[in-house]
Amino acid sequence: MVPDCFLIDLDGTIWLGDRLIEGADRFVEWMIASNKRFRFITNNSSNSASEYINKLWRLGIQCPEDAVFSSTKASIRYLRDHGIDSVYPLGTPPFVKELQSAGISVSKDAGCVLLAFDKTLTYEKADHAFQLIRSGAKFIATHPDLLCPTENGYSLDCGSMQAMFERASGRKATVLGKPSPEFVYLALQELNATPVEAIIVGDRIYTDMRMGIDAGIKTALVLSGETKGTDTLPFAVDYIVRNVGHLPRALELGISGAMDGDNREAPSLRKADTTRAAN
Repeated sequence: MVPDCFLIDLDGTIWLGDRLIEGADRFVEWMIASNKRFRFITNNSSNSASEYINKLWRLGIQCPEDAVFSSTKASIRYLRDHGIDSVYPLGTPPFVKELQSAGISVSKDAGCVLLAFDKTLTYEKADHAFQLIRSGAKFIATHPDLLCPTENGYSLDCGSMQAMFERASGRKATVLGKPSPEFVYLALQELNATPVEAIIVGDRIYTDMRMGIDAGIKTALVLSGETKGTDTLPFAVDYIVRNVGHLPRALELGISGAMDGDNREAPSLRKADTTRAAN
């Protein structure tokens, strides 16, 4: 049965940098025409949700204003649920603005350091955060990704910065975003959907696919981003396709690797018996 609810990664799945991945526009058109419920989910907390929506429209994908569920939104919910109303943020201006718009105040003396994908990180900001963490402030990271895929390779992401602070302070961060199953459940709440109705679509094995498996939803791995056809798949996923443009046909046929209009297979990872999908 074709899933009714889709959680779709952005970086490496829908786009790379400012380039739309082949077939992404057709995939979104198919979801809308088929009345599928969906959210674009992203660990990338360097931009606001509205900026992601604007980028989708700029790249030719028309979607609702609420179509993006980011690690920033998940972090705001976590802060509210735990009674934290003030943070020292390590993040870009759009990230800080989104926090403040949600009623989270920003202070250099806050009892919580909130680390995001900070493309504006300076030594002064990093050292102040380190001093707060070392002094006992709560330490939260929006997501654990070490690298962010771009058109020209990869950039350091939040997880790399998190490792630096953990190594220096000797304290572990509370990590939100993918691959936490809670991220899936929060997104599904917005869609009024249950795990049995859902599928996650993404390019990363240890975030997108790991989270889907741990959350009990179906998984579709695309080979348009971080994971390549020569990589080893360490656990079972439901579908493997070249890119999201091939996913509707694969879902309709119930097999991995189905291409639009023919019977060729997608590049096969070294998977032996690790995938549940039929070849």
